[in-house]
Amino acid sequence: MDVDHEALDGLGRRLAGVQAQLDGLGADLGAFDEAVGSRRLTKRLSEMVANWQHHRQRLLGEVKELSDLATGAAATYASTDSGLGASFRNGPAPGAVAMGPPAPVGGAAGAG
Repeated sequence: MDVDHEALDGLGRRLAGVQAQLDGLGADLGAFDEAVGSRRLTKRLSEMVANWQHHRQRLLGEVKELSDLATGAAATYASTDSGLGASFRNGPAPGAVAMGPPAPVGGAAGAG
């Protein structure tokens, strides 16, 4: 499997940026209730604001989770790539068990 861990990490950082932008959206909703004038309209706008805030919080949580997953996966892939690269360059770590080819099943090959 080939994973571009830098691109994956970039995705995680961009998602964190989206989260920050979403967090600021709607902060001023409801600030102009007095200027609307109509009590019915103000009530409807307040309901819309409450609904938006509820769903925005859910969306923020989902975007944060995706961001954390992407950056965590990128770090894991980068660490694995680095470890595998070091193993190939330096050979197995001291004390590592060498794995050879599997032993033939049922005795020596070609016997019989």
